[in-house]
Amino acid sequence: MGVQGLYTALKPFGVVTPLSGETVVIDGPGLVHRMWETSNKTQTNKMSSAITCHIPYASLGQTVIHWLDTLRANNVNVRKIYFDGYLPPRKWDTRRQRLIQSSRQMKNASFNTHVVHRPAQNPIVTTASDGSQQPAPGVRSLPKHPFLVPAVIEQLRQSPDWRSKVQVVPGEADAYCAQDVKKSGGIVMTSDSDLYIEDLGPTGAVVFFSGIYERHSDLEAMTGEKFSRTAFEEKNELTQCGGLPMVAYELSVNKLSMKEAIQHAKMGYAQTLGRESYQWFLEEHMSEEYIAADHPVLATLSNLDPRISEFVIQSLNIEVVQSEPVKTSQRGTPRGPEELSMFLPIMIEQHTRKSSWSMSESVRQLAYGLIQSSEPGRREQMIEYRTMDTLTGGRKLTIPPPYKVATLCDTLLATLEALSRDIETPGFRWIAFAVHQDMEWSIWEEKTPISSTLIQNAVRYAEGPEPDTVSWAVVHFVAQAQASLYSLRMLKQILAVVATLSPEKLTGPMQELREHLSTLPNIAEYPTVASVEQTLAQFGEAGGLFVVSALLGIPMQVLPKPPVTQTMGSRAQKATAKASNKRSLQDSKGQNEALKQKKARESPAQAKRSLEVSETRDEEIEKKKKPRRPLSLNPYALLSEAALEE
Repeated sequence: MGVQGLYTALKPFGVVTPLSGETVVIDGPGLVHRMWETSNKTQTNKMSSAITCHIPYASLGQTVIHWLDTLRANNVNVRKIYFDGYLPPRKWDTRRQRLIQSSRQMKNASFNTHVVHRPAQNPIVTTASDGSQQPAPGVRSLPKHPFLVPAVIEQLRQSPDWRSKVQVVPGEADAYCAQDVKKSGGIVMTSDSDLYIEDLGPTGAVVFFSGIYERHSDLEAMTGEKFSRTAFEEKNELTQCGGLPMVAYELSVNKLSMKEAIQHAKMGYAQTLGRESYQWFLEEHMSEEYIAADHPVLATLSNLDPRISEFVIQSLNIEVVQSEPVKTSQRGTPRGPEELSMFLPIMIEQHTRKSSWSMSESVRQLAYGLIQSSEPGRREQMIEYRTMDTLTGGRKLTIPPPYKVATLCDTLLATLEALSRDIETPGFRWIAFAVHQDMEWSIWEEKTPISSTLIQNAVRYAEGPEPDTVSWAVVHFVAQAQASLYSLRMLKQILAVVATLSPEKLTGPMQELREHLSTLPNIAEYPTVASVEQTLAQFGEAGGLFVVSALLGIPMQVLPKPPVTQTMGSRAQKATAKASNKRSLQDSKGQNEALKQKKARESPAQAKRSLEVSETRDEEIEKKKKPRRPLSLNPYALLSEAALEE
């Protein structure tokens, strides 16, 4: 996360040297974000187009692997690539501010764009004053990919060359990079200026990703701007007066120039050393150990996504959970270990609709309940952060007790078995699950399912030319589908943790559930805004909507007919829709006129009988419009407050 201004202040002290023959450890999250920024330099400058222009996960992973291959081709030995598996409570304040910023970015995008444009054939590139290409404004104004880091980790794990180098650690990646280099020597490659003030040992050094220069011919070598804390402190005679951490503190607190900060560090060392604010500064920027090196959970962490790893570490009765509450610093009150929390990524969604994470909440609650039931001292509640508009955001969820965990497991297993049986095309089964969750949740909330409307629209316009725009409904459904699949991914990984730590608690249905979840698609294969309409059209034509409706007990005839959208695309489609609406209106007028003439000819007794028949028919239709699954089968009913009190 870094000390503000430290990178710029220390850049002149870096030494450009060839990297050939060097051994490096890599700050994984920093590398992924650097590659994302580099790859998105050629994206469109329209905010709404940026939603569909984001580089695909698969392409981003390939970019990262290509960059690593380039290092190896230049005789650079990569010893490890570390990824965060737990962010400490003291980082909560910074994390909260970033969550608020991302939430507001997404809300502004939804406010300011009524339709979402598809990417242009020749995207506009923005150019900085120095001639370099920069990420387009539209891309910068949106949250990054929701699953950016786990998608790249997944692809690295599938690479025979790089899978052994990847490690998800029970702490911050930069701290483990520093410990590695201090112990074994080498260079840390990062974008985090905290590494400047870490103790890297006498020979350790830091190279920023932005300071790496690739060769352009066989005569040139790959070089990097290498910074050595030891060399800097010796050159500026700081070894006996706090060193670089003291200088960084002066830069951060007093907003001085580098020359002034060095002088302040030398002259006021004894006085500054005793200040509480300096001790807080050191604690905030120095590494900590949260889990004993021999704890059995460590063997499973590298197979988990960072967010899931963090939740597992919080949930288990290990040191970080049993430690004393975190002190309050001048920067605010960070989340203490006693607050069990899950930080979900910000989805690119329509903010006027219910959060795209809502539909898959029951799956995540099953996962939370599973990991809690595997250890003594279970907790009854936790906080889930989906978006955050204020400093006190977060949704409190009830963690289901063991007997409800078993029922939820049986219900989910029955759903997956039914979809596997009735959906013949394997590729459609997971989109069917997302549609099932949307429709099931909509029934419970008495709302119109967004999926049924989109599927019917997609089938209707499947043969027409690709429209120029995409509706926000499509964008939101993609977010829902991705959230559903990622919630299943969370469940899959937590089941693996339970199987490792408490295999005796894994029941038969849980084992079957693991088998079903073993076929989950990779993150790179999740539905996208660019592809989902074609997928929904094929799904609808294959009878997928009928299968899901039948499974939920919803007659097809009570599903709402999709309105003619204003973003379907070509003029020909709009003209066809307009003509269709006109004919429907004429037919309706004709039917109304005939009905009036019929009523005029009826006797009072006949009119009364007609009214009674009409009212009976209306009651039957209303019953069909509000089908409800039995309480024991509906996960939302299972997890409602009323159900929990029974």
